[in-house]
Amino acid sequence: NFDWALFKRFTIKEQVGFEFRAEAFNVFNHTQWGNIAGDSGSAGGVGNNTLGSNGFLHVSSAHNARILQLGAKFFF
Repeated sequence: NFDWALFKRFTIKEQVGFEFRAEAFNVFNHTQWGNIAGDSGSAGGVGNNTLGSNGFLHVSSAHNARILQLGAKFFF
């Protein structure tokens, strides 16, 4: 999981200025798997952790893909 952030600060006066930010989370967009269904360590474990069941060791979700966000900050 690689995160990047770039920012540029502009100073208007000695104590006044603003800043622009661009941030990217999960830059290379690698899959981050969620919990395994029925895992006894997860809060959602419902007993599917048996060898003969259809849900045995089934990954039921994945976390968010790449996220980009922009921001601006005024400081004084």
